Amino acid sequence: MWPGTCVLSPRTLCARSRRSPHFGPGGSHALDLPALTGPHRSAKFQRVRAARHPASLRKTLAGARRLGPFALVSCILRRAVSSKTLPRLPRPRLPVAVIGGGFAGLAAAVELAQSGLPVVVLEARRKLGGRAVSFVDAATGDEIDNGQHALMGCYHETLRFLELIGSGTNLVRQDVLRVPYVDLANGRHAVLEAGRWPSPLHMASAIARFPLLEARQRLEALWGGLKCMALRQRNDPVLAHITVQELLDLCRQSSEARAKLWHPIVIATLNELPARAAARPFVEVLARAFFSGQRDSQFVFSRVPLNRLYVHQATQHLTKLGAVVHTAAVVERILVDGDRALGVRLRDGSFVPVAGIVCAVPVDVAQRLLAPIGVSIPTVHFSPIVSVHLWFRERPPLPAFVGLLGSHTQWVFDRSSLWREPRPSAASGTYLASAVISAAHEEVHWTDEQLVTTVTEELRRAFPALADVRLHHASVVREKRATPSLTPEFERQRPSARTPIKNLVLAGDWTNTGLPATIESAVASAREAVRNVVLQLVHA
Repeated sequence: MWPGTCVLSPRTLCARSRRSPHFGPGGSHALDLPALTGPHRSAKFQRVRAARHPASLRKTLAGARRLGPFALVSCILRRAVSSKTLPRLPRPRLPVAVIGGGFAGLAAAVELAQSGLPVVVLEARRKLGGRAVSFVDAATGDEIDNGQHALMGCYHETLRFLELIGSGTNLVRQDVLRVPYVDLANGRHAVLEAGRWPSPLHMASAIARFPLLEARQRLEALWGGLKCMALRQRNDPVLAHITVQELLDLCRQSSEARAKLWHPIVIATLNELPARAAARPFVEVLARAFFSGQRDSQFVFSRVPLNRLYVHQATQHLTKLGAVVHTAAVVERILVDGDRALGVRLRDGSFVPVAGIVCAVPVDVAQRLLAPIGVSIPTVHFSPIVSVHLWFRERPPLPAFVGLLGSHTQWVFDRSSLWREPRPSAASGTYLASAVISAAHEEVHWTDEQLVTTVTEELRRAFPALADVRLHHASVVREKRATPSLTPEFERQRPSARTPIKNLVLAGDWTNTGLPATIESAVASAREAVRNVVLQLVHA
């Protein structure tokens, strides 16, 4: 599951060994879980066959009295190599509730269910998916995403999650980093392509050969990348207090290197303007995506809409594991006693008693939900994303994806070539392309007509052959609260998974994962949240 531990089976998690001290007989309706029967559990640890454990673990078992039960359990969880090495403890009677059914919530639910825990997912909307969903366009019948999401090879947690739910075959991966660009200032086409060298030489070769920069600017960019890696390596405190723009000033980057190399990366990954975006998550992106292994720098695309990529697959997987998923289940209140959560009260008046809670809702919802129980969430602003979906009568002369420089439109994806399954409108001879404008603080207020006109004109400037291609239909999607705005101030205040309520943990792209508010951040936060709630259940 996570480094150093095993995948937990249904028999490996203990319930509470005695009644909570906060309640008398019959006074607890959420924490009154069955006690262990038979000899004391430390005796059960003693009976585990020492021959199956490494020497260091045998010593730990022998010193159980000295270490104490919690240290012993923690050590076993970190060292066990299979479920057979864990004590056979009863399955909790009450479920772990996952509040929220987006990427973070579904990933947490799958992780919990895989561990053998009873799980209930509570999603306020009538459908799962959160801020990464697909929907059917009424005019064409095509299922389209609310926003185009490109993954990368460094999205280890996301790719693992998709493989786990059986959706790995719905992905297509580059064999090497290759990013086509068009500079609208001069109509020049260029490709940022990594060489087939060991890391980080593969990225150095990409920058050294990038034709949109002059030789001096390429050297500046290479030096700037190395400077960023040095700041990260020594965990320089300056990164916590400056924006990306100030970081690029510190690295003495030219205006050309910024406009044609760094700014597109910043806006695409942090969904924020360089003058506002925090430097620390940007440096983390550079380290993981571009200065790590060859495969980590490759782009990975979904061949199906988002609902089929993970929503349907995760739901089916959870059902097979015995989890319960509820939509239109609005959590109005979390009930606690002291430092433990007892359950949740829904809008319809029903009460769900729980063994633990993973709160995987957007940050603004978390603020409202957690403030009454004394869990403080920092105030955050949001950054919008605008997507413009275009249906053409003829096949547009577009690559699978392309970045536009010097334009409002930043990225364009040829969905007709990326998607595996035929769309309903394809039968009538239409072709679909999707344009993305991130950090769209200005464009989000434009009319649909303005957006469609601007995007099509910029596309035709980049690809003159598009002038002969007729536009059949267009659809505009505005996500005004697409991601939190990761300013240096908010980055310093991002909360960890743990809260003062011991069996309540946080998950979401806005938590302190060290990453921008991306899908990878959401899934990584889910695994960290599950790790914490499992340890709490074992300790309890």
